[in-house]
Amino acid sequence: MQVSNSETPRHEWRKLFQSAGPSDDDEVLLEAVPENSFDHEDWHWEEAAEGPISE
Repeated sequence: MQVSNSETPRHEWRKLFQSAGPSDDDEVLLEAVPENSFDHEDWHWEEAAEGPISE
């Protein structure tokens, strides 16, 4: 016996996003967060490796 869902994953997402309205008045939340010592002392960007990611 095989049991499966009759609905696809995220089947209503498009309708829900459209009901949220246009995004032109959305607030950018991360720009409102002030920098702290972590940003200056502990955080660093690492260069991306060339080629596909493999595990």
